[in-house]
Amino acid sequence: MGNKEVKRRLGRYLSIDKEYLDLIFNGVKVTTIRKGLVIPSVDIVYLKSDGKTFGELKIESTKYVKAKDLTDEDARLDGFKDKEELMRGLLKYYPDLKPEDWVTIIRFKLLRKMEGLDDGDIARLALAYGLFANERERRILSMVARGGSKDAVKELLGVSENCISGTLERALKRLKEKGII
Repeated sequence: MGNKEVKRRLGRYLSIDKEYLDLIFNGVKVTTIRKGLVIPSVDIVYLKSDGKTFGELKIESTKYVKAKDLTDEDARLDGFKDKEELMRGLLKYYPDLKPEDWVTIIRFKLLRKMEGLDDGDIARLALAYGLFANERERRILSMVARGGSKDAVKELLGVSENCISGTLERALKRLKEKGII
């Protein structure tokens, strides 16, 4: 892996195109393949699509290979018929993908399915159940619940996007721990 290869971190969310959700829920798709070297920063991630949270996944493994070295088995685990179909799918998202480029195969296990909660839903539920740790979290959740964009919340409250995302992640975790979702 050359020095020019860009390494990216996978945070708390794994975004998937909506067309693949049923394949994940039915256990057909158990991997996702991303261009470049992607390094998960946590073992448990939330499955997101179209700005909504649809599930919780456990990252089981990551494997780095050149695009040209992907196999039919890699394709099947990713929900495709064969390598040829997989490559067409990857080129849809990465039109500049070359055979020599590194890709990351992220294998995951679905822990649980959720009902497609968006940030506003999470904020409203957390507020309704009093699941915020302090006044700053309550204010962030209130603005998000009223449909405030992250940019508006950042500007009005003087907080970072990481602070907003962290507040929503903690709220989602609390909602899950209480059995509300």
